[in-house]
Amino acid sequence: MRKIIHQEIESVSIPDELLPAIKRVNGLILESIERDGVPIDSGLFDIDSTKIDGDISFALFIVRWVSKVEEVIKNLNIILSDLKLLPNNHHLLAGTPSDRYYLLLRTCFYEFYRFREIHNQIFKESANRGFIAGDQVAIHRKIFHDAFKEVIDLRNMLVHGSPVWKGESHIKLLMHGVATEMGFGLKNIESGKIIDVSEDLEDSCTLVYKTFSAEGNRMSKLISQLIQWHIHAAPITHNSNQ
Repeated sequence: MRKIIHQEIESVSIPDELLPAIKRVNGLILESIERDGVPIDSGLFDIDSTKIDGDISFALFIVRWVSKVEEVIKNLNIILSDLKLLPNNHHLLAGTPSDRYYLLLRTCFYEFYRFREIHNQIFKESANRGFIAGDQVAIHRKIFHDAFKEVIDLRNMLVHGSPVWKGESHIKLLMHGVATEMGFGLKNIESGKIIDVSEDLEDSCTLVYKTFSAEGNRMSKLISQLIQWHIHAAPITHNSNQ
């Protein structure tokens, strides 16, 4: 049975204010299917552009924004789930436990940086299309940058301000990785007991899991607030151009 991924980071929802316009889009899509059939080859519905008014155009813009953000959140939740399971399931996976841990950590940062890319692209497009005033782009870029600074600080904390992994927890995982690749294990000098990599993985994975979960939910909340701001700010500019 396929495992259901726990939603550690909350989703960003499409605001209810846009539902009437989105329902009208559904009607236009049905008209296109009835007229041309399902667009198997192109994957694009040929919608009558004369029926796409300002409300629909703006709603589709927000839907695309939410879809991009939701893709990142979905990926982050998958990574967090893998981090949570790694200490107990590492023996079932290819590669050394330390290599997989660092892969998950790097991928997590990559996805977080996509939040910033999406924000910059969306606000630039919003201004170009007249949904918001041009001066709001720089203002909200700074707002997002200030909030995103904590992600940058988080990376520096996890790697101790260094471009390479260092610190006690990283050294332990590195030693486990080298030993695993050579077909050996680590042994406690005093007790003679073999050291299970699961213990060191548990400490590192738990720290990253909790930290990224909190940071992800903070970003999700901020993006939801920015979308709501758009809902209230954009129609004033947009409707005046209709």
